[in-house]
Amino acid sequence: MQPYFETSMSTVNSSIFLYPLTILMLVMSYRRVKVVYDRFIKQLLKLEYYKIVILMVTCCCFSFIVLSQKRSLIQKIEGGEIYSVTGVVTNLQTEKAASREESFEVDGIRFSYNDVATPKYFFVNRKYQDGIIQNGRRVKVEYIKDNEKNFIIRLDFQASK
Repeated sequence: MQPYFETSMSTVNSSIFLYPLTILMLVMSYRRVKVVYDRFIKQLLKLEYYKIVILMVTCCCFSFIVLSQKRSLIQKIEGGEIYSVTGVVTNLQTEKAASREESFEVDGIRFSYNDVATPKYFFVNRKYQDGIIQNGRRVKVEYIKDNEKNFIIRLDFQASK
């Protein structure tokens, strides 16, 4: 088997505290920063300061949620919650709408992904022109389960004879 894809997922543990810390600083320094904002910046942006704070807090919250989900997946990998299946690709289906969706099965295990919605650190067959994923191709897939979804973290294939 030849390796085709392997995830390169990593994160710094302390980075998760950056977002709550930013929110805390925004709330604690609201009045002092608002004075500076009103005096120097408000005329340029033409936005009330509270709207900017709400936008920043919202961005921090969404970033915190995404980072927490990523950490959860990393913990699954580090905790050995990795599954593996070797077999032949079957039921390959590709759909092209606003984005490219693809699904296939290996030994009864279903894999599906979308080139936009699937996180970048999982396999989504962005190089589909290579023809690696095709019905009848023998592959080894290492994956993690998250709810009902199987995310591919490594894919090896057997070259055609």
